Amino acid sequence: MTDSQADDSVDREPTSGWLSDTFRQLNFVALMRERNQIRRTCTQLMSIYQVVKAELPQASKMEIYARVVEKHCRADADGVRRILRRAEESYAVWPEERDLIFRDLVNYFAVTQCRSADPKNIGVRTDVIDIVSHAIPAEL
Repeated sequence: MTDSQADDSVDREPTSGWLSDTFRQLNFVALMRERNQIRRTCTQLMSIYQVVKAELPQASKMEIYARVVEKHCRADADGVRRILRRAEESYAVWPEERDLIFRDLVNYFAVTQCRSADPKNIGVRTDVIDIVSHAIPAEL
């Protein structure tokens, strides 16, 4: 072994395995935390929805959604309107315009809460729509 080869072997850092590199890139723990946060959001909002529906059995869907937002966020009337508008713009207008559904509202809250829970992350890596569609009935 030459002196230059010996120096090269001393300067090299040990390489980690491909699995740990992959997990580090995907940040598996953060991804699982994100998925759990989305499930918690679904559960919380579904519970609030059931309470509101029991309190206001004759209310329209939009009245129920507004009351759910009010209870979940403790928002005033302007805040409720703003959140409902943002959820509608985010989910009920694109790719084709339709009425707001409860899943849209839950999707909106799930994404915004994930983003605020970990400000270091630029976006949400989890398929939020998939998780919400399994947790929230389509007819609400």
